Amino acid sequence: MADTQPDHGASFLEYSATIALVSTVAGAVLFSSASMGESVSNGIKRAIDCVVHIDRDCAVGSPEDGDAAAEDPSGAGPGNGDDDTLPVIDDGRAPGEYQIGSFNMAGGNADEYDPDTSAEALINSLEDRLPGVVAVQEACESDMDEVDSSMENYTTVFQQVEKVDSESGGRSGASCKEVDSPFGNALVVRDDMGFDTENEEVHELSPEDEVTEMRQMVCVTSETQQMAACTVHLTSGNGKEKDAIREEETAEVQRILAEEYGDYTVILGGDLNADPGSAATNNLYHEDYGDDAQGSLIDASGECGHELSSGCREGEGTLGSEKIDYVFVSDDVEVQGTHTGDPHHSDHDLVWSDVYIDPDS
Repeated sequence: MADTQPDHGASFLEYSATIALVSTVAGAVLFSSASMGESVSNGIKRAIDCVVHIDRDCAVGSPEDGDAAAEDPSGAGPGNGDDDTLPVIDDGRAPGEYQIGSFNMAGGNADEYDPDTSAEALINSLEDRLPGVVAVQEACESDMDEVDSSMENYTTVFQQVEKVDSESGGRSGASCKEVDSPFGNALVVRDDMGFDTENEEVHELSPEDEVTEMRQMVCVTSETQQMAACTVHLTSGNGKEKDAIREEETAEVQRILAEEYGDYTVILGGDLNADPGSAATNNLYHEDYGDDAQGSLIDASGECGHELSSGCREGEGTLGSEKIDYVFVSDDVEVQGTHTGDPHHSDHDLVWSDVYIDPDS
């Protein structure tokens, strides 16, 4: 009689091969869903969501996706620390690991900004990635209000930009181009990081008699994490005069960070309107980068990660081929990777950086 017993060896190999195939596919699309409160792998949903997400970088799983969820069965996301009064957000990452970002939403650009989809796209991206901090420039307050009301575990901070009358020196609030809403800069922060969003600090950066728009840096702090998050947008335009203004602005940024946030871990995202080798960015880059760098920050959007050396300032272009949007961090932060997303409604790419901040430091 023929042996009718199952071939367990073959079955095991078939089973293993199937699991490996499924794991490979699922790992590429695994993401953390804030609306469902658990990690899900669903390629179809991921593909559909890419149509409306703020960026189209969906083909390959990001560094934050995948194995970290299995390694952290406690469900305690990074930033929760020992304060159990804060909401616990399972972002699928190990404690201390964050994704942070910076994005110019083009609210001041009538040709690029789409008021009908911009807030929804940002909300979808936040739900997908669950970042710790996103610095936003050229934001419309109406978009930030929608994000704030839609995202249960996030809070937004918005500060309207002020126009400066070149003759009288008077100030007036700026408005978005395509929607009746104040125009400015913003921060989107995850609540479990403990940022005090009721007491943001607004730091003016520009020489008042030389600009028609007062550029600013907006910051919030978390005493539980000993962390400061800031968003900044520098003067735009070409030529030596504009270069000199930006150089003054970044010198003021570095001074403020050193004097007012020197005891904090710093996250700074912004549109600097300056390339990585400029005199303006020299004021921010840590001196170990060389080439006249005289600042204290690490470029988390640079191509070398945490390596500080000459030639490591470059990275993916964020306005066409030019890199003018950045994520900087203080030197106590470990940079793990970076990538950009191609948004549907802005001329700027969104910058994402993956970092590790020692929760015990």
